[in-house]
Amino acid sequence: MAELEGLMDMSMVEVTHDECIFGQSILDTIVDGTDTLIQNLAKEIISQVSLNTVVKEIYHSKDATLVKFNCIGFDCQSKHSSIKSDFVILTPLPTVVSRISFSPLLTTSKRYTLRTARISSAVKVVLTFNTPFWEKLGIKGGKSVTDLPSKSIVYPSFSFKGGLGVLLVSYTWGTDASRQEGMTDDDIITECLYTLSKVHNLSEKEVRIRFRKGYVKKWGKDPFTVGAFGAFAPHFFNDWFDEFQKPEGRVVFAGDTYENLHGWIDSSLKSATRAFKYIHDVSQGKDLILPADSPFYDTEKKNKDRLRKQKDGHHKFNIY
Repeated sequence: MAELEGLMDMSMVEVTHDECIFGQSILDTIVDGTDTLIQNLAKEIISQVSLNTVVKEIYHSKDATLVKFNCIGFDCQSKHSSIKSDFVILTPLPTVVSRISFSPLLTTSKRYTLRTARISSAVKVVLTFNTPFWEKLGIKGGKSVTDLPSKSIVYPSFSFKGGLGVLLVSYTWGTDASRQEGMTDDDIITECLYTLSKVHNLSEKEVRIRFRKGYVKKWGKDPFTVGAFGAFAPHFFNDWFDEFQKPEGRVVFAGDTYENLHGWIDSSLKSATRAFKYIHDVSQGKDLILPADSPFYDTEKKNKDRLRKQKDGHHKFNIY
């Protein structure tokens, strides 16, 4: 449980999901890194993908949408600052979506769920060494869990080119990650080297001699994510998840955070299927999903719903 100490305020539903997934005997990895998947998907897209692009405003109606954005860097399309479309699919974390200005505003309940959906920070530290010295200690694959600040050390089950030693020497979440986000990268690396020496019963000097370079990724400090993955608080799934997940007219929400299992590619694929089905259904004549407090919600239908609720209310009893 040491590696989960930073997420002790997380919903038990989240904990159960993770335990079920990590309890599987076989997990797959993408050769040459996850970025390989992203790059190959991008090749299949006919339209140009704009990198380093920050969405600032989204105008939406019952008929279309207009997205306004700022672009920085050499990958920008300098002649364009807005895109018109039939739908907008938003896949960033709620921490990013909440920074976008919507006109008209999203409904009160949707804005509330975007503000209160708990998003965990995460920090990964990868260290490289001249050789995989841990293999001489009989370690090949697997993971060490410690109550030291690094929390967990993941050993590769395969070899790297040139005999290089590479370790995911720390992967922290929640409050543990928040602590590391306040540290410099050099201080984090020093702390991780100390952890390695203690876990493997080596002196810090022995570990330092083999050390080449370190890399630190802080998702909470990344302006394009402002967090790592959903780690909902108790009751959020039961009370707010349906509202959190569903579209609002032509604004559709997708990504692993908007599914039950957070932080997994599989969930992203499921959410993509859900988003596509909704867009396809609307394109085939099905009504848009519009909450009752949406400015586009049909007034006559709203009045009928209000009368129905009043009528139903005479036959309902609340027991406390």
